[in-house]
Amino acid sequence: MIRGRLIAGSLFAATFIAILLSGSTDAVAARWRTLVTTADNGEVCVSVDGEYLTYKRLDGEDPVVVRLRGPRRMKILTRQLFGTDQTGRRSFTLHVSMDGEAVLSKAFRGSPRDDVTRCNDADTHTGGLHRAYVTVPAGWHELEITADAATKDGVAARFFRESKRQREDLVTYAPERYVGVTQLQFDSGSRSTYYAFSPKQPLICEVTGPTTLTVWTRLDFDHTMNGTQPYTLDVVVDGAPWRTFHYDAQKLDAAVYSDRPGVLPGERRTLRLPLGKGRHRVEIRCVRPQGCCVTAKIRIPKKDVR
Repeated sequence: MIRGRLIAGSLFAATFIAILLSGSTDAVAARWRTLVTTADNGEVCVSVDGEYLTYKRLDGEDPVVVRLRGPRRMKILTRQLFGTDQTGRRSFTLHVSMDGEAVLSKAFRGSPRDDVTRCNDADTHTGGLHRAYVTVPAGWHELEITADAATKDGVAARFFRESKRQREDLVTYAPERYVGVTQLQFDSGSRSTYYAFSPKQPLICEVTGPTTLTVWTRLDFDHTMNGTQPYTLDVVVDGAPWRTFHYDAQKLDAAVYSDRPGVLPGERRTLRLPLGKGRHRVEIRCVRPQGCCVTAKIRIPKKDVR
């Protein structure tokens, strides 16, 4: 059960018009869920589009082990880890065995990417994303995953299981406190309502769980800003810090704010916030860069709206 109240923010009151979201739905695929490993070789943090993602290390000897109940598919996302002195195209081979029998051996090849690095270490680049799939028959099975790599740092991987729930309808949700409301106008003619927030006035909403909020955020750009700009969001749940998100974004070429001609929207970045049972107060605040302003659109599963 979720209810939204609109309380106009104070900072942009003269510029924005309070508009309640119409409740239109967006259907998104929700077919993959993170798969927990039962044995692994440790973790490595990879920064992708400013978001920190946790991968498991793969090597050629000690396997990463997962247990999975079929029938369903398992998806493996891999990235090759390059050292600071390694350049050019390098190859690696992914191996998967199930219940002691080899079921997959797949070779990949790639180069280090400038825009994907180890977390907090911009000099250690990472290769592009590769995908592999394994079909798991009915019943419980144990899968072992290894990788032979030409790079000294090896390969990093994430593991997912296919969910029987194929799709989930999401609806837009109006927060309770914000700086103001703005309209994002796309070149295609479609429009979307976003809510602005700032370091002094966070985005605040109250939600009854269990549910998961999906929040689209866009950094504001002025016309003189060029290239990639970083920004940081702090999320507080029920008065306690929950998580900090680090993003990088560029200007969005195919859209403008129809009611804010002096500001340009940034590329969309997404955060997801799972909430447990009960009533929760959620605050999202832009903490960097100084004086930043961000717009957001909140979505929740339709089934959680009453």
